[in-house]
Amino acid sequence: MELCVRCGYPATALMTFSYSERVVTLTQLVGVVRRPPGALELCAGHALSKTAPVGWVLNDELGSELSLFTVEADNGS
Repeated sequence: MELCVRCGYPATALMTFSYSERVVTLTQLVGVVRRPPGALELCAGHALSKTAPVGWVLNDELGSELSLFTVEADNGS
């Protein structure tokens, strides 16, 4: 399980940077097979509070599925 680089809670989002294009991208961490160099794992709270630096664009690909809380599946045990 990946942890948030800011607080240590479980990470649910990945923040990547394109310095040449001045773009910050937030994506779901689920399903990421290969983490791009320099990418940062964030919990939902920190991902939802991020803004792009002045002169940069924030490309938010999180959608409405990102939750502040993770819910474990009940296996009936």
